[in-house]
Amino acid sequence: RIFGLAAGFKLFVLWHQYGCTADVVYYDHNRDALKIWKDIVDNWSGKDFPAFCAQRGYVDDFSKMQEVIDYFGGEDQLEQAWLNYQKTNPKFVRCDLLKDPEVIVNEMAPDGNLIWYSNCFKFYEGIRRYGLKGCEAKEKAFLEMVSKVTTCWIA
Repeated sequence: RIFGLAAGFKLFVLWHQYGCTADVVYYDHNRDALKIWKDIVDNWSGKDFPAFCAQRGYVDDFSKMQEVIDYFGGEDQLEQAWLNYQKTNPKFVRCDLLKDPEVIVNEMAPDGNLIWYSNCFKFYEGIRRYGLKGCEAKEKAFLEMVSKVTTCWIA
């Protein structure tokens, strides 16, 4: 299983890099981010992402979209890969890793998991709530938890 934040195309690219067979789980503490990415996964055709977002009123920075297109070898290949990705029916889970990391850990397979957690433990909101040392302790505890299920992680 591949786990990651409901933000950008990182999970899609990871899914592709790891052979297009893994289950994908988007997580986020932000309900709106989950809702938007579920809509994107369910309804975007794989063509003209900026137009899709404009039609729905989603505001984004599309500066990295060309990198995604180039990674797949062009717009047609991106579209085909995206259509295959949609067939995997990614799951969407609300989870605040700093507060309730067990929510994601409980979703993990017994082994072979990959989790991208970006800057979750260094984000200003967490630092404001728990302090920098508290966030560092939470990250360490989280990594200890996930290491019990043979997990690879990307910060």
